[in-house]
Amino acid sequence: RMVENTGTNVLKNLLETRLVKRLALGRDVLDVGIGTGRASIPLARAGFNVSGIDSSQAMLDETQRLAGNIPMNLQVGDVQAVPHPDASFDFLVSLNVMVHFPHWQTVLQEWKRVLRPGG
Repeated sequence: RMVENTGTNVLKNLLETRLVKRLALGRDVLDVGIGTGRASIPLARAGFNVSGIDSSQAMLDETQRLAGNIPMNLQVGDVQAVPHPDASFDFLVSLNVMVHFPHWQTVLQEWKRVLRPGG
């Protein structure tokens, strides 16, 4: 279903990916819970330096397959303990991830940690 593009998913995918591309700023992007990379592959294609984490190596493998030779830094990681230093990114995107974490305030604080000021 993650790459399904039929029915109402067409509109959802279009809105999400266009919004991400429009709001992306800076150069360095982190996609938390990257899944199949539908939000970040277009950013990498547009010249952003994209890193992505996911708890599933299988999802990272699929992202790499879909990205082809587009360079991206992909690694297994925990959305609650992002494996990057403080202030590493200008922009962070995470689609359909937060709904899995009832303690979202703590998760957002972790994500804020890896963003540069103004990110």
